[in-house]
Amino acid sequence: MRSIFRDFSGDFFPVLTYPREKWPDFWVEYKRKHPRTFEEYSRKHSLSPNEEIEKLMSHSRKTLDSLYLAWARDIRKLKSAVLEEIGQLREQLEIEREDFVIHLVCSLGIDETMFIRTEKGHVVMIDPVYIWKNSDLEDLPRIVGNATIEFRKYSEVLVTGEIGSEEKARRLNVLLERIREIVTRDSSGQLLSKIVWLLDHYVDYYHWTGFYLSGKSEILHLDAYVGEPTEHTAIPFGSGICGQAANTKKTFLVPDVSTESNYLSCSPKTKSEIVLPIIHHDEVLGELDIDSHNADAFDELDESFLSSVCELVVPAVLERLSAADY
Repeated sequence: MRSIFRDFSGDFFPVLTYPREKWPDFWVEYKRKHPRTFEEYSRKHSLSPNEEIEKLMSHSRKTLDSLYLAWARDIRKLKSAVLEEIGQLREQLEIEREDFVIHLVCSLGIDETMFIRTEKGHVVMIDPVYIWKNSDLEDLPRIVGNATIEFRKYSEVLVTGEIGSEEKARRLNVLLERIREIVTRDSSGQLLSKIVWLLDHYVDYYHWTGFYLSGKSEILHLDAYVGEPTEHTAIPFGSGICGQAANTKKTFLVPDVSTESNYLSCSPKTKSEIVLPIIHHDEVLGELDIDSHNADAFDELDESFLSSVCELVVPAVLERLSAADY
């Protein structure tokens, strides 16, 4: 049981031995100790290196000092309580599957938990910085228990490139129904952001997911997205794969972007792409653009699923455009 739970907080607290002006240098070195974790952390939060530093510097020394002192005082008791919680949930979590581990990793305090896929399985990452700022360390056992239960539910819906077509179709349909429910009840104005998060969260080969909106102009303006920040925030119709999809009102599914002469590179990691126009009364309102770091990542099941998503978001896109300047 102990092998699935590890505390890496000790890698972070040496930041307190650095002068505050040297914290950015520490952060660079710190990330190198957990490369896969922070690669995904930055991607999922669409953070540039400068934005990461801004988030880090938003924490006061007093806050991190108090976290360190409380952590040093209580961590043995908390670890024992966490292990007891996991033991009580052992059957529900199906521990014997050995498909996840739990890591305590201090990060930027943005999220309480995050699921990170690795070659050996998933890491359920818990951020003590977030807990300290938003809850109480005494809640750690409950937080770990809830996160692992949520992971088990997540793993039953997660779409990967390894599952068969029948199971993939079933899982995409489950995800589509969740999106349909959110579209029906959401009135926050954040629907597009919620949808790109869901797509990124539940389909592990969707590595950059975003909406571009055009309105009456023939320029695609970047709206909600999840992934690495991109310089392509305004794309004219006809330019690149996105612009071609808008111009022709057709879906573009590109198994190998290196073969496309008109491809606008967002990241050297991108190997394949799918772009679907969002159309209302024969007018292009925008599009859904998804990049993958895997070659030939998308198939007809992805296309059908994402086409349905585009149909569902038309009212939200119209509302968003009514409030936009383009």
